[in-house]
Amino acid sequence: MRPLVLGCAQFGNGYGFYIKTPQLSTETIDEILMLSLKNGVTELDLAQNYFGVVSNLARQETLKDFQLGTKVEYSPNDENEITKKLHTDINVLGGVAFESILVHNWAQLKNDERKQSLRFLGEIKRQGLTKHIGISVYETNEIEDLDFDLDIVQAPLSYFNTDFLRNEEAVTLTNRGVRFVARSIFHQGTLLNPGSLPDKFNSERDEYQKFCTENNYSYLQAALSVFDSQSIFTKLVIGVANPKQLTEIVDCDERPSSQAISKIPIEFSRQLADPRRWNSN
Repeated sequence: MRPLVLGCAQFGNGYGFYIKTPQLSTETIDEILMLSLKNGVTELDLAQNYFGVVSNLARQETLKDFQLGTKVEYSPNDENEITKKLHTDINVLGGVAFESILVHNWAQLKNDERKQSLRFLGEIKRQGLTKHIGISVYETNEIEDLDFDLDIVQAPLSYFNTDFLRNEEAVTLTNRGVRFVARSIFHQGTLLNPGSLPDKFNSERDEYQKFCTENNYSYLQAALSVFDSQSIFTKLVIGVANPKQLTEIVDCDERPSSQAISKIPIEFSRQLADPRRWNSN
């Protein structure tokens, strides 16, 4: 079974940059959590800026059976507030410590701020508020010359973004024991519904559909095969809007194929690879 982590952004006030996930009911969240535990998915991925998530999760009796990881927006001037919020969140969630705490806004920090942020998380780790610390990144250049003491790098991975699989720094870090966790495997859901891609990416959509046809993949199999066929990322964060979606992901056969993944074009534009840029010209 794939080592899945359940992303919880959609458990708050609606989530999604391009395709919006509607706000979920308490009952739906409860069904998803129970189904996750039934299928061995026991880690949750949170963030301090996922509004409404903590309060919604706190109502769930099954929460005690999960390991919780969270992400913080770091600022040198806000360390006390960040720490206070972390203590509040873990108390509300009924836990003792987070499994991991990552810097969420790593891309926006200057080099000296990055050093400060890791020193800050290192101190929180020594205080026992978390077991592991790390960073959440978007681009491979964000891990260049990364000589900080960290445990985890969370980064995007999808058919349209395989940059980290081809990156020497990522290989070096994994050899040092840093664990890479993949997110965005469905690329804002567009890999499950290619027709939802902006029209300016028509040729790339055709490439993806050709990839699916040639390898006899469903859209779901094709999207997940990118994770199944690599060795850099050891866990995969997935988000779902209902129990049916989770069941489909869990039940989807693992079909690793180095031959298939080698057929993925490596020249996709940065505008396509990063959904934040889809609205730019």
